[in-house]
Amino acid sequence: MNLTTSPAVLDKLPRKDVIGVPVTHASYQAIVDRVIALAQRRQPAYVCVAAVHLVVEAFLDASLRAIVEAADMVTADGKPVAVALGWLHKTSQERVAGMDLMPSVMAAAERAGCSVFFWAPPRTCLRRR
Repeated sequence: MNLTTSPAVLDKLPRKDVIGVPVTHASYQAIVDRVIALAQRRQPAYVCVAAVHLVVEAFLDASLRAIVEAADMVTADGKPVAVALGWLHKTSQERVAGMDLMPSVMAAAERAGCSVFFWAPPRTCLRRR
């Protein structure tokens, strides 16, 4: 599976505003496909998986909002975010939760022959808390 030239994933997916925070309006599969296309093109990007807490904090904090706005995608992790997007914009949006998205992306990456990389802080950082 090579998605690097697929018209459906070459451009950023559409977003819709939820209290001033742009949330990606796309199907679960379109989001998985876009992550794989970005990986295949070796294009740096990040995805914000947005539950209500992140949306509210981004609304209140301009610097956090800028980080969220710069993300390639902002998924509707929480059902309330998906419902709000649908209600505010008279459309439907399925929940795209991080706990579901990660295994789907990993399976798609395996099928596409893409590497998956995990980063975590050193143990010394973790012990400070």
